[in-house]
Amino acid sequence: MRRTSSTSFLLSVLVLCAALAPRLAAQDGHAALLQAQGEYAGHVTGVDPRDAGRTAVGAQLVGLCDPDGGQPRLQMVLHLGGLPGAGWRRGDPRRVFEAPLVDGVARFGKGDLTATLSDGVIVFADPDGKSEGRLEKVVRESPTLGAPPPPGAVVLFDGTSA
Repeated sequence: MRRTSSTSFLLSVLVLCAALAPRLAAQDGHAALLQAQGEYAGHVTGVDPRDAGRTAVGAQLVGLCDPDGGQPRLQMVLHLGGLPGAGWRRGDPRRVFEAPLVDGVARFGKGDLTATLSDGVIVFADPDGKSEGRLEKVVRESPTLGAPPPPGAVVLFDGTSA
């Protein structure tokens, strides 16, 4: 009797693992999306039709998927002039691209300029494959982070008690 219950238990575990395997694989894809999300900044040539030279460019990458968790992909919002609050202003041009993230690489493209995200860097290239610029991931922090409150401020929560 003991052998049968052990076999049944083992069989139940194997069935559960087989059922969860696709879900875990999807979670690995979602983990890659989370890692790729963020802000990127740099300079690119030929991205702004108003300027033939190198243009400051900011990109915000957001991970997306279908409601059922399928079709993981990245959306890249390209801000010509820099990131919002760091060069780009409301009304300045921006472009939106979407691409699947496969093995940590996303290839965005529309028209004559393509961008490839790989290893935390977005590289832009012309149709011949010539590099036109690159954006590197940035982490912006508030200049007031960790600063003491200004004189006369009423501190509602100082982090020491509930």
